[in-house]
Amino acid sequence: MSCSNPFRITAFLLATLCATSTYAQGPYGSRQFYQPQQIDRYIGEQTPDIWDESQPIERFLTAVAQRSWLSVEYLHWHLDGPTSGSMGAPITDIADPSVPFQAFDVLNGGANTGLAIVPNSNSLEMDDTSGVRGTLGVALNGGALEVSFFGTQQTDSELQLNNLQAGRVAGAEAIGTMIRPNVVTPLLTSGTATTSTAMNSFVYDDSFQAFLDGQLWGAEFLLLQDLYLPQENFNWQWLGGFRYVSYDEQFQQTGSFTNGGGLVPSRVTQIGADTINNVYGPEVGGRASIRTKYVTLSATPRIALALNDHTSTVTTGSLITGVEPTVRIIEESIDFSPIVEINLQMQIHLTSHFSIFGGYDFFYILQASRPNSNIVYDSTPAGGSFTPNIRQQVDLENFMARGLNLGGILTY
Repeated sequence: MSCSNPFRITAFLLATLCATSTYAQGPYGSRQFYQPQQIDRYIGEQTPDIWDESQPIERFLTAVAQRSWLSVEYLHWHLDGPTSGSMGAPITDIADPSVPFQAFDVLNGGANTGLAIVPNSNSLEMDDTSGVRGTLGVALNGGALEVSFFGTQQTDSELQLNNLQAGRVAGAEAIGTMIRPNVVTPLLTSGTATTSTAMNSFVYDDSFQAFLDGQLWGAEFLLLQDLYLPQENFNWQWLGGFRYVSYDEQFQQTGSFTNGGGLVPSRVTQIGADTINNVYGPEVGGRASIRTKYVTLSATPRIALALNDHTSTVTTGSLITGVEPTVRIIEESIDFSPIVEINLQMQIHLTSHFSIFGGYDFFYILQASRPNSNIVYDSTPAGGSFTPNIRQQVDLENFMARGLNLGGILTY
């Protein structure tokens, strides 16, 4: 009797298992070869939009733009020059020192210098000053917000009295005449005004120049309530906010003395001053308006209860000998200084989104430091001559600007 080989049976079973792992029966009994399934996928590159209104910041800015307006205007203003007054100390026996009078040179032994005048500061004016103002407005629930900025160019004025000796008698070129008078800067004597015959003074027989320049700029933040009577033509809106104004000014005078005969040394006298006014504070006021489809008339009076953080400086250079060092006196202070402004305006509505307008502004700083008013022209006696004592005493005064404005308003 024969027995099957157990190793042969085992080998056959292993071969069968291997074959079934590689081949399988098809639906009709044919063998098929299985391959791993491959899936191709393509994901397109997505570039985010530059402006996506679904995002919170973009959505907020879009809403603001849809409720805002922008105005730009040209300003043609007049800035007040110095208050009327002589460029020097008062003279007790001369009512109007801008009219030629007899003058003497104490620095030259009291010599007669002929006729002379004291220039008046009201000859320095700052008319026809150009500027620009921009305002951004946004409608809010219950009112509106307005933010504005304005500024003028640096404007200047000067007085030039050159070649004073031209046309005078030969040999007496230093003697002033009615037609060609000399120029003097009168000085106090130990703080006291004196007569024309006893006063100390700087005498200029060659030339004299005075120069003034100033610049005004600032910013304003206003909140206005809704129209009081929205359905009526006439309306009133209360307003409140904050404003800042800067007014800077410089004043310089230079005189030259040559004494045509050459008996004493020539000299150049320099006296100057400058001021910086930083005025800021809360503001209240209102806006009255008459509104129609084609025209809007408005008046906006307001007052800022402000502080003036001001810096005032007086500077002297060569006064007598021409070698004196430059002396600078600086004073800083803070004073209450209200700002008052009244804006009158007429708008003409060309379309629902664009209007043109013209108006007039009255602008006041009720206490400002002005350089020409801060100079104290003083001296002390010194053995038949004198020692200059030019110093500073800050004297606050009103400053006014006024003028036309022309521009346009774009409503989004």
